[in-house]
Amino acid sequence: LFQIMVEPGFKPTITLRDKSVPSFCLFFLVRGIIATRGETMNGKKYLIFTYGCQMNARDSETIAGILNSLGYSATEREEEADLILFNTCSVRENPERKIYGKVTELRMLKEEKPELLIGICGCMPQQEIEQERIREKHPEVDLVFGTHNISRLPQLLEQAQDGRILEVWTEGRTEESLPAQREDDLKAFVNIMY
Repeated sequence: LFQIMVEPGFKPTITLRDKSVPSFCLFFLVRGIIATRGETMNGKKYLIFTYGCQMNARDSETIAGILNSLGYSATEREEEADLILFNTCSVRENPERKIYGKVTELRMLKEEKPELLIGICGCMPQQEIEQERIREKHPEVDLVFGTHNISRLPQLLEQAQDGRILEVWTEGRTEESLPAQREDDLKAFVNIMY
């Protein structure tokens, strides 16, 4: 079904049904094969709050797809969640205030459930002033990442188990082959800019 080639000094090349696939897909490919056999279901649950435009909605679908491939399942209840992510917009100030208000509300839940990971991602952390604000005023936030490094979510989650992670890339490229959890069978958000 697939073949992995590794040459000294080069990135691994994955060939899937005679098509070359980017090397970062290896993680999702292997996780997906194992998850379909039921061997990695970790029982953890996630909740994503999406604020913003259709691109935020698209990124939330990708984040959900990645989390599902890691064995997480979605929940709509904060108390059940092991991971709560805020996928944010930075065009208007009102959503930013809502996000910080909601994050502050979660402090008590975080005290009751210290293993809970709280993250802020999307456009808002792309601004340095917001990174500083999160770092200084919101110690309950464990994970901060931007729009360009969504593909690194599995590694960031692992690192966040050991301490606070703030990783925001100022540039990157859109990764088209990441998994996505679509909410609708008849419509889908797609990337149109690179």
